[in-house]
Amino acid sequence: MQGKSNPTALGEKIRRRREELGLTQDELAHRLGYKSRSTINKIEKGVNDVAQSKIEAFADALHTTPADLMGWKSDAARHDLLLGSGDAALQEVRFALALEARELDEGDLNDVLDFIKFLRSKKRGRPGPRKG
Repeated sequence: MQGKSNPTALGEKIRRRREELGLTQDELAHRLGYKSRSTINKIEKGVNDVAQSKIEAFADALHTTPADLMGWKSDAARHDLLLGSGDAALQEVRFALALEARELDEGDLNDVLDFIKFLRSKKRGRPGPRKG
């Protein structure tokens, strides 16, 4: 159902998602170009609503979709996310990288990048990078 947003429900979703990503209100404010966490705090508490023009920016900053933030996620989108197809799979990979990359050292991150290069080269029929 795609009706008018409820500031309290939207604020709660933003808070939950921010916490899932391990972000502080200050970090989210910085990502969105706010000068302080005050606006984020008010949005999360339902005091302020998010301007429609800012929904996409919030979704990008929180590595999710506007539809998910607004509670418009359809059964088809959930199905795609679970089965790993289309843009939902890409969002899941982005989320995993954002969440888990903090725990990886530089060598691990290079291994992740090498694996991505390998998968892309495999798709094109060329050998991937080799470590030597």
